[in-house]
Formats: sequence, structure tokens, C-alpha cells
Amino acid sequence: MFKYISKILAQFSTPQKIVALSMLLLAIVIITIAPSIISSITLDRDELNSEIKRQDSKIKNLEIDVDSLEHKIRKSGMECTNQIILREEEFLEMLEKLKGDLRDHNSNMEEKIVRLNTTTPERKIYPAGDSTVSMMMVQEAPRQEKVIIYKKPQINSTLSLIEDMKKKIKKN
Repeated sequence: MFKYISKILAQFSTPQKIVALSMLLLAIVIITIAPSIISSITLDRDELNSEIKRQDSKIKNLEIDVDSLEHKIRKSGMECTNQIILREEEFLEMLEKLKGDLRDHNSNMEEKIVRLNTTTPERKIYPAGDSTVSMMMVQEAPRQEKVIIYKKPQINSTLSLIEDMKKKIKKN
């Protein structure tokens, strides 16, 4: 094999021989130095394992943080929802109380309201049966008149509005 290489090199001119030898020298240098350069640039197995362990521990810590934050969010959401439900129930109770008060007020207003008027007595003159006295004056006792006034306010519309509000609150 070397015999053929020497024949091939004999056919080259001097500048071509110099270029071929420099290429050969460069290839030998690259083959010799490349592994040491590559090993200095890249991390060895122990360094890689320690970096992987460090990143795994970071990931686990972040997962724990995410889980705790999700738990806090859920807990806060439940508390907020419970507070809203309590407020709605209080509001519904207030509406029921208002509705009952309006019904009581409505039934009380149906009762009669009485106003007393006192009239002044009238003087009536009656002819007397006796001839000596031609007329006699009789005064009547004072009278009281009762005036009955019925009032029934229109609260049916108010009651229907309250019912509509309750329905809307229950929907939401």
C-alpha cells in the first residue's frame, strides 16, 4: 500500500506535495487535539448527573408551590362563593320579611278608619199646646256622626316586584 502512495506522491509537483503534506499534518493535529478540546468543552458524566439532580429538585419545589397556590385559590374561591351565598340568603330573608310586613300592612289598612264629627245642637221651636205660651224652645242633645273611610293601598305591584327580584336572585 505504501508502494502505491509513493508512486502517487512522485507524480505531484513540489507545491502540490507541500499542500498534501500540510493537509495531512492538519488532519493528524485535529485527530490528536480534538478529543481533549471536546472533553474540556463538554461536561463529564458526574457533572451532568449533578445538574440533572439539581434541576429535578427545582422542578419538585415548583410543583409543590403550584399545588399549594392552587389549594389557596380553591379555598379562597369556596370562601368567596360561600359568602355570596350567605349574602343572597340574607337578602332573600329580608325580602320575605318585607313581603310579610307589606301583607300585614295591607290587611291592617283594610280595617276601617273612623273619624268622629261633633255637630252643634240645633234649636228647634215647637208650638206649645197652651194658649198662654205661644211657642216653646227645646234644645237637642249634641250628636256625634261616624264617618267611615276605607282605604286600601295598591301594594300588589310592590309584592310582584319583590317576587320578581327573588326569582332573579335564585337564577344567579
